[in-house]
Parts: sequence; structure tokens; C-alpha cells
Amino acid sequence: MEPSVVVTGSSGLVGRELVARLLERGYRVRAWQRVHVEQSHPRLDSARFVLGESSPAELDGALSGVDALVHCAWDFEPSSWEAIERANVQGSTTLFDAARRAGVTKLVFVSSVAAYPGCETLYGKAKLAVEAFVRELGGVSIRPGLVHGDPNAGVYGRLWKSTRARWVPLVDGGRRKFLLIHKQDLATAIERVLVDYERWNGRVLTIGHPDLVSLRALLDRMARAQNRQVTFVPVPGNVMYLGLRTVETLGVRLRFRSDSLKNLLGPDPVVSRQDLDELGVPLRSIDEALGAQSS
Repeated sequence: MEPSVVVTGSSGLVGRELVARLLERGYRVRAWQRVHVEQSHPRLDSARFVLGESSPAELDGALSGVDALVHCAWDFEPSSWEAIERANVQGSTTLFDAARRAGVTKLVFVSSVAAYPGCETLYGKAKLAVEAFVRELGGVSIRPGLVHGDPNAGVYGRLWKSTRARWVPLVDGGRRKFLLIHKQDLATAIERVLVDYERWNGRVLTIGHPDLVSLRALLDRMARAQNRQVTFVPVPGNVMYLGLRTVETLGVRLRFRSDSLKNLLGPDPVVSRQDLDELGVPLRSIDEALGAQSS
């Protein structure tokens, strides 16, 4: 009998790719997403799911008979810690607790490289809180780098679109370095963790190509991939942060928030080459991905 996996946030950049990978590998998948869409694959069931909305009793029933849970969903709308904690931290811990009660044997949380000891962003702190709960249950947390492979989705997509302008602002000169991972490589890595779960349970795994790329170098590669010439304009990070905070205190909701900028001003991510070797997933570089994308 095929193993069954619930994937939350299955309509997102990571969730979509993971569902496709799991179906390809013979899993039976329950795709949980904010907008329920009927799908025709014989091993795929879709259901509406909004993080934090389902009661424990509803989750108990929905997770019955499931072998694994991969939690990708996250609500980016809340901006205060109280709202983030209620929707994302409590919503996620309630979900994982229900999975434990339902006998789900493999628990995987898709976290972020923004989550690290001492992080200052609300996003990173919330992810850390969920990681701690998952660790108590013996589950696995995966911290992917910046996910690329789709120029129309996620943070990568916003950066890609920014290089269509003639003038491109660079926070602190674009010195901050990124850990990058292609969406297909991340899906492969998550599936590998499910296959070899006993090796990874209770651990936090940071995944991405080990060669970090600076923001300036990344934007330059994106511009060249689109045959565009751009002029970079260095912007002091502290000045930009104060400007965003001032606008936010006036009640204006921005697509790019001060909390996101604070992450850009943080330390460069750290990845363990030993963990990557142990995982054994070939990881394509950004140059390889952009080359394939433009060919």
C-alpha cells in the first residue's frame, strides 16, 4: 500500500513542487491548501486548509490514517507578534499535536534560514518556536535557503522582477549573502528525509547550495539572464529600515516589510557540508539554474 502524506500549503512554491515529486515517487498525497481545487490524479486528494482555523477535533479526523505530515503552510498577513503567534505558532503546534495523537509517524516542518539562535525578526522567532515544538515530538525541521526556479513566485520572484527596472536599489551595497536552493532540489531533499526519516528525526537541517551568493551578485545574474542592463543604487540599510517602520506606524501595509528588511541585514546563513553530504541530494547552482532557464 502506498504511504500517505499530508502536505500543507500545497499551492505554494514549495508545496506544489513537493506534491509533484511525491506523486512521481508513488506516494498517496493529501494536498491541503487555502483554496480547495479538485484535481484528477488518482493518488491525490485536495482539501481546503487555513492555518489556525481548524479545531483539534477536526484535525484529528483529517489526519487519521496518514503516515507523514509535511507542513509548508504559513500565514504572511499578520504583522504584530500577537497575531503571528496566534496564527502561525499556535496554528502549527496545534497541527503537529493533532498529528501526534493521530499516530502520524513522520513529522516534517519547512522552516527558514531566518530562524537561528538570536534572530531578531518576528518571522524567524515564530519559525524557531515551531521548530522547538517539532523537536520535542521527534520531528524534523528543514531550513531551506532562498528558493528559486520560478521567476513569478516568492522572494526570488520579487527580486527577479526588480531587475526589470533601470535603477535597482541595493541594501547596504548588496553585501549580504544568500543560501540558494532550486525548488526541485528542495522537493527531492524533503522526500529523501521521509525515506530515511530515522536518520534525521529530532534534527534541524539547513539545505542549499553551499556556495553563498551576495545580493548584488544574484541581482546581476538575474539581470544578465534577462539581457538587461541595470544600475545599482546603494541604500543604507538603517535608513531604509527607519523609513519602512515610520510608514508602518502610520498603519500603511507594505508588500516589503521592515521585518523582511531586518532579515536582509542579519548575518550570512550557515550550512553544514557534512549534512548536505549525508543527505546526498545533487544541488544545482544559481548559474546552472539560470542557464537552463534561458536555454
